[in-house]
Amino acid sequence: MFEFFHFIAIQPFQMGYDELVRGHWIGIVIIFLGAAMNLLIIMVPVMIIAFVYEMIDTSGPQQKKRGFVTETRYAPAHTTLVGKVTIYHPARWYATMAVSDNAEELQIDQELFDNLQPRDQLDVMVTTGKLSKKTRIVDLATQ
Repeated sequence: MFEFFHFIAIQPFQMGYDELVRGHWIGIVIIFLGAAMNLLIIMVPVMIIAFVYEMIDTSGPQQKKRGFVTETRYAPAHTTLVGKVTIYHPARWYATMAVSDNAEELQIDQELFDNLQPRDQLDVMVTTGKLSKKTRIVDLATQ
């Protein structure tokens, strides 16, 4: 096992240094690739642990609670150009809801948006994190 990590993590730096000493530019590329591999070795387990933590934390039961509208926001329809592809984004309406000490922005429909004012109350579905004990707003409660 140690030989594998030596081959992946340490040997590229040794090879890159040897190439630089000989005056070959490829040594810089080898060192860069070694650094990238080391970064991946560190980042992949961290990302997996963060993903598992988030999945466990948000898997709690949902409850209906009363939330307050703190802000409403309209995002008009628009297009973005990515390379040579034009992407259409339809109009969207948002309401920022506050429950307890947490506020989150939810996407809502236009009819509800037109009838909402700040300080209005709505029923929302919330979940309490199993690990963090933080209250998170999941969605508007259906009537």
